[in-house]
Amino acid sequence: GGIISDAGFQVDHRKFASTIGDALLAMGITKGNMPSHYRAGAQGLANIRTVQPSFYLMHMLLYLQHSGELDNWVLIDDVRYENELNFLIGLGAHIIAIDARDRMDTSAEIYQHESEAMARGDFVYQCENLGDQGVVIENNDDIEAFRRRIDNWCWRRKVPD
Repeated sequence: GGIISDAGFQVDHRKFASTIGDALLAMGITKGNMPSHYRAGAQGLANIRTVQPSFYLMHMLLYLQHSGELDNWVLIDDVRYENELNFLIGLGAHIIAIDARDRMDTSAEIYQHESEAMARGDFVYQCENLGDQGVVIENNDDIEAFRRRIDNWCWRRKVPD
């Protein structure tokens, strides 16, 4: 189990760009066997946003509608674009930003692609301004401290006010 499911939640895990990983896997490219090809391929396939900015949003909405998950816990991680964040806000989702910027060298080349802007801090800033719909959980030290922060947030969501 994961941190959130260990806290007693049934969770379905999705990504906006799941189709990218599926396409790369169909070509025999995985993070494990060809990490540099995987990253370049993922960034290249992500460029579909320039032609159809809502492609991944509509894919996610179809998944949620088809699976009946609109009323359940769905963990959608790796939110990389502002339209993805706005889509989730529009669905009434609880937005959790994991802030690990103190452990990251955001000036490194890997963080210079447009898809990394959220990781450089944009996402954290936007979550801080969402009121009750958003929360920022720090992950700048050991895993046990991070687990406690996640558990505390889950427990507050589980117990009625």
